[in-house]
Amino acid sequence: MALFSLKATWQKVTAIVGALVIIGSVVGATVRIDTRYAKTTQVYSLTEAVNYVGMRLDQKIIQDRISDLQDRIWKIEDRYRGKPMPQDAIEAIRQYKKEIRDLERKLKKG
Repeated sequence: MALFSLKATWQKVTAIVGALVIIGSVVGATVRIDTRYAKTTQVYSLTEAVNYVGMRLDQKIIQDRISDLQDRIWKIEDRYRGKPMPQDAIEAIRQYKKEIRDLERKLKKG
């Protein structure tokens, strides 16, 4: 009788150990898969950061363009200081000022 009892106990122990190994494997695989792939919140956060950087870059490009146009206006005005300005220079200044206004509106819109 003791032999059957020992065999039954041994089967129970191996069944429990086997179940624990299977559960551990499933939990380990789940954790590994969960940490390996990006989650929706992480992807959303990164997308938001990229959009913010893109917006800041667009603003910087517009500000640089405004500065460049203002420098061009000042160069033309300095060149003809105290002298009559030719029509093409006057027209260029008008165009530059118009573009500056348009760019400033675009900056305010965001």
